[in-house]
Amino acid sequence: MFKYKNYLIETLTDTHVGSGESSAVADSTIQKDPVTNFPIFRDSSLKGAIKDHMRTYLNDLEAIDQNQLLQGSKGLKRSTFDMVFGPDAKTAAENTSQYPNEGLVRFFDARILTIPLRASKRVFYNATSPLSVMEYLDFLLRFNCITKDEEKKQIEILKQFFTNLTSLLNSDNAKDFIVFNIDINNLIIEEFENGISKSKGDEFFQELDYDELCSAANRFLAPQGSDNNILSSIAIFSDEVFSGICEAWLPVKARNCVEKGKENLFYEEVLPRRSVLWFMTGEFCHFSNDDKQWFEKGFAFFNNKLTNNLIQVGGNASTGHGVITIKENGGM
Repeated sequence: MFKYKNYLIETLTDTHVGSGESSAVADSTIQKDPVTNFPIFRDSSLKGAIKDHMRTYLNDLEAIDQNQLLQGSKGLKRSTFDMVFGPDAKTAAENTSQYPNEGLVRFFDARILTIPLRASKRVFYNATSPLSVMEYLDFLLRFNCITKDEEKKQIEILKQFFTNLTSLLNSDNAKDFIVFNIDINNLIIEEFENGISKSKGDEFFQELDYDELCSAANRFLAPQGSDNNILSSIAIFSDEVFSGICEAWLPVKARNCVEKGKENLFYEEVLPRRSVLWFMTGEFCHFSNDDKQWFEKGFAFFNNKLTNNLIQVGGNASTGHGVITIKENGGM
């Protein structure tokens, strides 16, 4: 049995989590969902980056008193590290406990929520699509990541909003994107000009409370939370157009190749900084009474370091690179 938590990732730098594949313009493309073309971080890549980050807290293991660890000391015992991520192969072969070798925290793929796109009326818009957001909201409810009635109501408001947007974007006179401010005159987002604007007081919002909608968007769509109207900086594209953007419009950067015998430059696709993704973890919670307190405090240590530090993606011999922050967005 697992209890689930949801997190939002914000990329602080251009980030490359490689797929091992190439395209017509890039020697190395980022990981993408094979069905939608939306960017993702595979669960194994995400777990690896977080595991490498947590490894930095392994220090002078035997000198750290167990009680200090449970009180949240800076040290991380090997047993806690192995509990979260699973033991190495040698230790796993000797494991006789009732708990699984793969670790007691399960990681899900991180999926795209918004991507920054350059615009003529402001520096950028946070671009997304109904499919991208609806999948995120559905997972929050389906896995019981959100338990407060008020927050469940906010999710239902957002789901109704994006359902209405889907109908509007798929209508006979459909546009490429919708924004929610007064920028629409001569607005160009990247090279897309066929957009419309909806604002407070518009007939489109008659079935929804605009202020409640803005509050819900700030709660669930802003990576670090926001007191501003995040809705005014979002551009909703149709699913088809957004998929095309993710397939062909992401930045490609040239990098020096330091490997002997290779060409000096190679080109890699990146997820631009200020992109937002979401992912979930599942924490094993079927413990004996004797173990429960220790495991719960170990999970608390892990969660604290996960959400209060900058985390490097890739590094060392890896071709991946980037710096991200992670914010907990809901959990049982």
